[in-house]
Amino acid sequence: MVNSSEKGIRRTPNTHQSDNIRLRYRLLVGLEVNMKDNLQVGFRLGTADDPGANPFGGIPISDNTTLQGNGSKKFIYVDAAYGKWTPIHDDTWMVAGTIGKMNNPFQVSPMLFDANYTPEGGALQATYKIDDWNSLAFNGAAFVLSYAGNGAENMSFLYGGQAIWNAQWTKHISSSLGVSALDIVNRDQLTDGSTNSVSGGFYPLNVYPYNSGNSLGAGGAPLYNFNPVVADASVTYTLDSFPLYPGKFPIKLAGEYMINPGAPGSGGMAGDEPNGNQGYNFGVIFGHATTKGTWDIGYRYEALDANAWYAQVVNVDNEVYNGGGFPGATNVKGHLFTMDYMLANNLDFMFLCYINSQIGNSLPAPYAGTSSAIIHTMAGVMWSF
Repeated sequence: MVNSSEKGIRRTPNTHQSDNIRLRYRLLVGLEVNMKDNLQVGFRLGTADDPGANPFGGIPISDNTTLQGNGSKKFIYVDAAYGKWTPIHDDTWMVAGTIGKMNNPFQVSPMLFDANYTPEGGALQATYKIDDWNSLAFNGAAFVLSYAGNGAENMSFLYGGQAIWNAQWTKHISSSLGVSALDIVNRDQLTDGSTNSVSGGFYPLNVYPYNSGNSLGAGGAPLYNFNPVVADASVTYTLDSFPLYPGKFPIKLAGEYMINPGAPGSGGMAGDEPNGNQGYNFGVIFGHATTKGTWDIGYRYEALDANAWYAQVVNVDNEVYNGGGFPGATNVKGHLFTMDYMLANNLDFMFLCYINSQIGNSLPAPYAGTSSAIIHTMAGVMWSF
């Protein structure tokens, strides 16, 4: 725990919280089959902890399995199962359609979608090469979030579109500029009982100020609509060489901003008020860990208001203490430090450190006056084969 001071209020360490150390592993094994006529099918199996009394399967935003249970047998789930058709693929255009349970087609940061989230539905992707220096990418998709039967009015959908301009200005300078629009239909169907959340368990739909997720309405569904507009940009400068780094050395500056018109505003930038509708992040990455001996070091600051976006699909590792646990959701602000080093071409050592607190940083009784801030560190090795 760390002490914090906001608006002149000194908050004491939270005596209700203790250090939490977990040992975990993850396993992802899959297969892609390329067939004639530009058809592809793929599937992937993955580990995940048992979410408890839940009929829908593993946790949607985590493939981690905790070492526990006296050597008990662990769970394997379907992480992806899809079909893909690429009818156009030439020197100028690429157009592809995918249906099933797939990797997320939207190219956004974990502020919007956890990297492990594999949505279910359909997607259409396209790229257009303008010239040797410029290209455009387009992503569109519609996904099913919940299903209660008896007609479309008892289903909740997520759909959206994205356009990205990638440019290579010189041999050293490149950039990317993107804009996205997303929308969730029938949010009243997104209750704890219809999605993969467990009340009081892993990733419940939480309400400010006691928890760190969205404000709730009748029946426990989100109180406000989710139809955010997102803008992101990055600039990369590539050095010809750098000390202790083999080959060319990229330095990337990136930022992202979102606003959700479906929820009340906070009266300013994200992070001002705990029940606002905005989010942003910005940071820098030195290097790029790809092959043996390469590495990268990064920093990112993020602030995500409680009602900026649907709490159950955002970065699960971006955690905060909420009095009842350590959920990764919305209503969180803080710092992220990262480091990767490629021990071998397929062996990556990773380190992450989050230093976070709730926006507003206030907790009710019996936690009143205590800080929501935590330091969350992770270290691991990823072996790709």
